[in-house]
Amino acid sequence: MKGDENKQLLTKGNALPLWLEIEKMYAFIKRGFVIMVSYKLNFALTLAAMVTQALSFYFIGTLFGSAVSSYLAPYGGNYTNFVIWGIAFQGFIVSSLTSFSGEIRREQLMGTLELVLLSPTRLITILFCSSVWNYLFASIYALATIVIAAAFLGLELVSANIVTAGLMLALTVLSTMGIGMISAGVILVTKVGDPIAWVFTTLTILLSGVYYPVGVLPQGLQSVSEALPLTHGLEGMRLALMSGAGLNVLIDKLAILLAFTLITWTLGYLVFYLSFRKARADGSLAQY
Repeated sequence: MKGDENKQLLTKGNALPLWLEIEKMYAFIKRGFVIMVSYKLNFALTLAAMVTQALSFYFIGTLFGSAVSSYLAPYGGNYTNFVIWGIAFQGFIVSSLTSFSGEIRREQLMGTLELVLLSPTRLITILFCSSVWNYLFASIYALATIVIAAAFLGLELVSANIVTAGLMLALTVLSTMGIGMISAGVILVTKVGDPIAWVFTTLTILLSGVYYPVGVLPQGLQSVSEALPLTHGLEGMRLALMSGAGLNVLIDKLAILLAFTLITWTLGYLVFYLSFRKARADGSLAQY
């Protein structure tokens, strides 16, 4: 009986009509936007850091571009173009890995997690609504990076296959969200310390080809790289955006990302549900 009650709180609760759920999502987006414009200096520094990062890799590409051209041949041979796409899209992955656990931790620190669980809003709705702003901000960041790179750093968009790249991005984000759910489940129990997000964030930055082609890695690390969703997602997105590759060329990457999504979401829901039950049984939901 208690397990059924836990499941109801986690997934159903006193569910609100769909239009009210959409209003809640809008409220979270509005809150994020208000916070962003309220701290103008922080927003300006974020944009400045973005420009500085793009320029840094442009100069690195100018210095070493010819030395790594053989690794960049499938992407057109231009290191600046290669790394700009990695920079532009890494924000989506970081959001997928940390948004859910970050929201859980925030509610714990504010002492409102139990109140949220007893409210008419599903916990899953709270998690997803809170992450919407993070994805929206990642979109703003990516768009600004692409515009600046296209205007000043020679980023080419002529042959880009936007539809295929968008599908690759969507599946990459979805597959990583499952890992984020596992991370949120861990935070429910451990309170402090998020090894799941830390490990996957570190591995994706080091091994997924964000800043350099996976081919430069030792063979053993390339095998580890193959087990990360972002590796396949970034390769597919770059091929679509830099070489105009279509769905027929990237069907294997799409299939791999779909498999990752099914596996990570199944594990993510299971871990989160079991962690929720444990924290509730231990009476530690209100602890932080």
